Amino acid sequence: MLQLEVEHKFAQANLSVWVDDRLTYTHRLEAADTKHLVVFHHVEGHEFHTMQVAPGKHRLRVQVTSDAEAGTGTGSSISDQSATVVGEFAEGQVLVLRINFNKHGEMNLSLQ
Repeated sequence: MLQLEVEHKFAQANLSVWVDDRLTYTHRLEAADTKHLVVFHHVEGHEFHTMQVAPGKHRLRVQVTSDAEAGTGTGSSISDQSATVVGEFAEGQVLVLRINFNKHGEMNLSLQ
């Protein structure tokens, strides 16, 4: 099993996961727009998803595509990022793939 933990700053985005070059999971990400001090808007999303992965060594590629710039919700640009990580999956084991974006909007993956 693979548990996906996604932290993002997109109002809406599409998440896709490939296992060994085979598309195995897609999901629409959505975040809430929160206001701080009535002036600043901040978009935050935190989601958990689970998917099956066969035992063995696998290469996971994650792609997140949004039609809006992170945190703005304006639809002014397209963000399309992907990253890859390799992991060893054992029978009955649950690994966690953390997908998050730094303050510059760059995607980071961590498999544990």
